[in-house]
Amino acid sequence: MTRNNLVSQSEYARRKGVSKQHISRLTQKGIISLDDGKIDPVQADKQLAAAKDPARDGLRKSDSKVKKGESSYWKARTEREQIRAKRERLEYEKAIGQLVDAEEVRLSAFNRGRILRDAIFNLPDRLAPLLAAESDVKKVNAILHKELRAALEEQSNVKP
Repeated sequence: MTRNNLVSQSEYARRKGVSKQHISRLTQKGIISLDDGKIDPVQADKQLAAAKDPARDGLRKSDSKVKKGESSYWKARTEREQIRAKRERLEYEKAIGQLVDAEEVRLSAFNRGRILRDAIFNLPDRLAPLLAAESDVKKVNAILHKELRAALEEQSNVKP
């Protein structure tokens, strides 16, 4: 072994993609040998290959499949929780009166519009006798403005 090739346990763990604790356990078990607290990566790779249990290879491959399935499970669960949180927020906003049903709004707007239409269509029948008796255009205009304003203000003051 040349001392130039030796690395720390942390560096070897990083290269192998495992935790430092895992490498430390392997050295304590004697699977990987240390040289003055350092590891020779080439020798350690050979020691790991020799100590590898072929019966566990199949398990590790199936573990990776489970992890892929788990990730889709967690993704689905996260999505479900987000939808549930949105639904609860909508229920809360509805409960405090910040959110109303769109169909109720449409129906209310339709009814208010119909009432306003009827009020305006009733004006000619009510005003015809008054306007027929009036010969001054300015007075006719003033009567029409007054009655239209009254009809519109009456509708704006109606509670839904």
